[in-house]
Amino acid sequence: MTESQSGTWSDSPQAKTDITGRTAFASAAAARINMTPLGSHSTVFGLVGPWGSGKTTLLQDIVGQLAPQTVWFSPWSAADVAAITAEFVSALSEAFPKAKSLKTKLLGYARFGVPALRFIPSAGEAMSGLAQQVLDNVGAQSAWHSEFSVISDEIAEQGVQVVVVVDDVDRLDAGELRALLRVVRLLGRFTNVHYLLAYDQSTIDQLLAASYMGGRSSDFMEKIVQYPFEVPPVPMIERRRWSRAIVSLVVAEDAQQSDELNGPTDDLIRILAAGIETPRAAERLREQLGSFSDLAVLAELDGLDFVAISWLRIAHHDVWDFLRTHADDFQGWVDTDDEEAHVDVKSEVERRVRRGNVKVAWDAVDFLFGGSSFFAAKPGRLRRMRQARYFDRYFLLGLADDDVSDTQTRKAVDQLVAGSLITPEVDAFSDLIMASDGERASLALQVGSEARERDTASLHVITFLWARRAELKERGRLEDYRQSPLERWLGRELALALASGMLSTEDAIDRFGYEFLAASAYGVRRSERKEASLVADAFGGVADRWIAAITSEGLDEVLERPELMVMLSLCAWLKTGVGAGALEPFITSAEELLRVAEAFVVYGTNYGYTIEYSVGFNDSLFRFAIGNALTDEILSTLPLRDSGLDYEVEDRATRDLSPTESRDFTLRSLGELNL
Repeated sequence: MTESQSGTWSDSPQAKTDITGRTAFASAAAARINMTPLGSHSTVFGLVGPWGSGKTTLLQDIVGQLAPQTVWFSPWSAADVAAITAEFVSALSEAFPKAKSLKTKLLGYARFGVPALRFIPSAGEAMSGLAQQVLDNVGAQSAWHSEFSVISDEIAEQGVQVVVVVDDVDRLDAGELRALLRVVRLLGRFTNVHYLLAYDQSTIDQLLAASYMGGRSSDFMEKIVQYPFEVPPVPMIERRRWSRAIVSLVVAEDAQQSDELNGPTDDLIRILAAGIETPRAAERLREQLGSFSDLAVLAELDGLDFVAISWLRIAHHDVWDFLRTHADDFQGWVDTDDEEAHVDVKSEVERRVRRGNVKVAWDAVDFLFGGSSFFAAKPGRLRRMRQARYFDRYFLLGLADDDVSDTQTRKAVDQLVAGSLITPEVDAFSDLIMASDGERASLALQVGSEARERDTASLHVITFLWARRAELKERGRLEDYRQSPLERWLGRELALALASGMLSTEDAIDRFGYEFLAASAYGVRRSERKEASLVADAFGGVADRWIAAITSEGLDEVLERPELMVMLSLCAWLKTGVGAGALEPFITSAEELLRVAEAFVVYGTNYGYTIEYSVGFNDSLFRFAIGNALTDEILSTLPLRDSGLDYEVEDRATRDLSPTESRDFTLRSLGELNL
C-alpha cells in the first residue's frame, strides 16, 4: 500500500517489496539459485503464489540478487503457439551477444517449435510447391537431438550460467502453456541454462486439466519444477495495516476512535484483514474507494457500511448481486428472532462464495445486517444499509429523485433552531414541504423531525411549522401524507416549549387553541409512551386552564366546544385528578344526563373491500367526566326507548345516526351501565 493515494492505479509491480519478511525470502531464494554449480544440467525453479500476491515484485527482488546471467522470456507476448519457441531462442541468444555462431544456431533451432505439417494442404488437395519445399528442407536438416547436443555443448563452452526468467505463466491459455512446458522440459534444457517460473498453482492446475492431461496436474508440475518457492502469505498485522488505511479513505481516523465507531471499525478491519490476502486485492479496493468516496459522501452513506459493501462487490460479486436483488431478505434483521430465515439466507450466501471464503463473506454480510450484540448498531451511526430507506443508495451511490437529503435537511433545521428563518437551505426545505408531492413532503418532515435535538425547545421551529401548516390548510393540501408527520413534529416541539417554560400556557392557548393542543398532547403520548412525564409537564397547565374556563359556562356552551372529548381525554391521561367530574355540576336532571351522555356516542370506520361504520359509547370517559352524577334516582327518570325504531350499530352503510336514533342509542347505553 505504498502507492500514492492519488492518481490512477495501473496494477504495475512495485520497485521493491515492502511486505514484512519478503526481503529475507527473496535473498534466500536467490542464494539457493546461486548455489547451482557451473556445468550442471538445466534446473527449473518456481515462484508459486496466487494472483495479486506480489510475485512480480518479489521476482524482481530475487533476480536483482542472482549471480548468473538473466534473461526475461515473455511467452504470453508471442503471437501464437508456434512463435513461443522462436521467442524463447531469441531471448536466450541475448545472453551470448558475442557468440555469433551460437546465436545463429539458436535461431535455426527455433524450427523445432514450429509444426511444419500445418503448411500441408487438407486431404484431397494437391500438395503445393511451398509444402513440398518445407518437407524437403525438413528432410535435409539434422534431427532435433543432434542439434540439441551441439547447441548444449557450445553453451557449456561459454562458461556462463543463464537463468531464463518467465513471469505470468498463469496468463497463458492451455495451448500456450503446453508449448511453454515443452520448451522448458524438452527443447530448452541446455547445460547451464536454468529457469525461474512465476505462476499461480491453482490456475495452472485448471489449464492443465482443460488440456485433458492424464494424472493430477499438480503431479505434472512437480516433474517440471524441481525447486518450487512458495510466496509467503502476507502477515496478518500487515493486512490489518492495509485495512486500516483503506477504511481511513472513507472514515477519518479520529472518527474511527470515537465511542460510536471504535468497536464497529475494529470489527470491519478484522473482516477485511481476513479477506484481503494479497497486495493486489488491497489496491483494487483502495482504488475503488478512492474513486467513489465522494459519491458516497453525496449519497450520505455510513462510511463503514460503504467500505464493507464495496469489498463484497469486488471480492464476492455474486454475494453483492444477491444482496442487491433480495432487499427484503436483509431488512429488519435487528428486530427479528427468526433464526430459520437467517439460516436460509446464509445458505444462499454460502452458495455464491468460493470454498475457503465462506466465513469472511458471511461476516461482512452480518456486519451490514446482523443484529447480534457483536455487530450491534452503535448510537450515532446513521443511514445504515440495514435501514430500508437507505438500502438502494448503496447501489445507486446517489440520491434517487424522490429521496430527501439528510445533510441538507439537518442543516436547514439547525438554521431554524438558530433563528435563521431565511436561508437557501430553509427555503429549499420549505419548498419540499409545500410541494405537490405529498409523499416526498412527508419524508422531508420525518427527516427534519429526526434531525432535531430532542431535549431542546425552539420557538423558531414552532413558528416555521405552524406557518407551513396554515399554508397547506389554505391550499387544501394539509390532509394528505404530510399532515401526520407535520403535526406530530409540531406537537413534540410544543411539548418541549411548554415543559421548559419557553412558551407560556396562556400564549399557547391563544395561538394554537385547546383543540390543537389537546391533539398534540395525544400525539406525543401515543408516539412516545415512555415520556408520560413530558405530557404532564407540558399540557397539565392547559388542562387546568380549560377546566377553569368551562366552569363559568353553561351546559350548551360546554357541549358545543369542539375540543370537549380530546380535552376530557387529556385530563384522564394526566391522572392528576384534574377534570374528574368536570361535567357533574351541569347534570341536575335526567334530560341533562341524556344530553351529556349523547356527546359520548362515538363512530368508528372499518376499511375493507367497502367502507363500513359502527357506533359505540365511550363508557370510561363518560364516567370520568360526570363523576357522581349517575345515580339510581336520575336513571329511573330517564324517558323510555322507542320500541319501533330499527337501525344497525355495526356494518353501517352511513356514518351518523339520525337525531332520533342517536337519542335512542344513548338511552340504551345508559341502561346498560352498571352503577
